[in-house]
Amino acid sequence: MSKHSIGLLLTTCLSYSSIASAPLESTQPGISWWASLLILGAVILLVALLILWNTTASPAPATHAEAGHGHDSHSTASADDLKVIEGIGPKISALLHSAGIASYEQLSKQDVYRLRELLHGAGLQIADPSTWAEQARLAASGDWEGLDRLQEMLKGGRRVV
Repeated sequence: MSKHSIGLLLTTCLSYSSIASAPLESTQPGISWWASLLILGAVILLVALLILWNTTASPAPATHAEAGHGHDSHSTASADDLKVIEGIGPKISALLHSAGIASYEQLSKQDVYRLRELLHGAGLQIADPSTWAEQARLAASGDWEGLDRLQEMLKGGRRVV
């Protein structure tokens, strides 16, 4: 929802609040005080829900094929979608990018202790980077089937099988 639309809804709320502020014994035709109060409440609730929906909406995770990872389309020279790695979400991906780790190849060469230090420094101790380099090696080499097989044995980046 655009700022203009939110402003329009708030203007509508204010116009209904002016109706609601009329005296109860008013003889002017129009909406009763209680009805206008209910409408005002409904409009405020709608605006709040729309704002909440817009701030929390996120795209669905892409499959390897949807992320543009075909057999020959992979290039390690540019930034890769690190969220493909099991256990890496948007926050950790941004953290890794800020630390200069933007490709699968770069991630595959990282020491697990350095990754843990980065996570600890950002207050993200719950994440487990122990399989990230292995997953990144498979992604860097374009072995998406191998990556899928490995990720079937992982939960949050940890081995569970």
